[in-house]
Amino acid sequence: MVAIGDLTLATSLLLDMRKTYPDAELHLYLGEDNSALADMLPVHDLHVSVLSIGNLLGNIFKLRKERFDLFIDLGDWTRYEALLSGLSGAKQILGFETPGQNRHYLYSDCVIHDAALHQLGNIQNLARLAGGKGDQAAALSCPDLENVPVAVDPDQPVVLLHPWPSGIYRELKEWPNDHWARLSQGLIKKGYQVYVSAAPNDRDRQNRLFEEFELYKIHVHDLCGKLTLAQLVWLFCKHPNLKLVSVNTGIMHMAATCAVRTIALNGPTDPKRWGAVGPKVTNIAPPGHIKSGYLNLGFEYPEDKTPIMQHIAVSSVLRALED
Repeated sequence: MVAIGDLTLATSLLLDMRKTYPDAELHLYLGEDNSALADMLPVHDLHVSVLSIGNLLGNIFKLRKERFDLFIDLGDWTRYEALLSGLSGAKQILGFETPGQNRHYLYSDCVIHDAALHQLGNIQNLARLAGGKGDQAAALSCPDLENVPVAVDPDQPVVLLHPWPSGIYRELKEWPNDHWARLSQGLIKKGYQVYVSAAPNDRDRQNRLFEEFELYKIHVHDLCGKLTLAQLVWLFCKHPNLKLVSVNTGIMHMAATCAVRTIALNGPTDPKRWGAVGPKVTNIAPPGHIKSGYLNLGFEYPEDKTPIMQHIAVSSVLRALED
């Protein structure tokens, strides 16, 4: 029951388990916030179920009914998943021992969750504990769609911007609107079409950004609420000239996994822990003298909460896009 970005990285373990146990029946339990990714998972014979976090007893009964031989908890700090795992009735239960979180005591065995290692590396270590090789990259399958409801010319160079992160203190992960406007202005001068994706609940923030675009007198395409996750992944897979500039969020991980040229803007998030991973990625962070990259599990914000994303220069993003 992890977030979209975590689930994208966790596909590495799904692929490893299928390769290691080709005849096993694999089950995956998702939460309501990441279930939209179910149809894009790279293991196609998964039994996928969605658990409601408000139904603890019902979830426990559902898990115990399956009589699992092996149960793997992908959570790294929340206790809810650890409790479900411990009460699942499985013969063997594996998960992370995350320092300071005291969530591993119900497991049969565990692996240290290493704060100095990228999350993908931690997931691969967990796969090794479960008998796998821990050598699989993350992957997503292209959804079976004929098209998407937005006309994006595949023959034209396109940059998709994804400005809006989620989670607590998400504003500290945002790049300033003025920076997005100046980036868009530079991209349009270079001949790119510029699109901006956003979830429906980001409508107010998207409106303020487009007010900034109007001040710069530039034409940018607004995709707020117009594409589902499946349609976005279809674009990532099918558009040969698409590039993405995104703050550190689930969309960034999805695009990087699909081999999209991805420029990831990291501030509070440490790129060595949570940066984009893929064959065509560039992770950009504020200059070294700026205190950044302090998030490990996602809640370790400093007391003063000083914004730092403005220190990522527009010029550095433009250069990265041309590399």
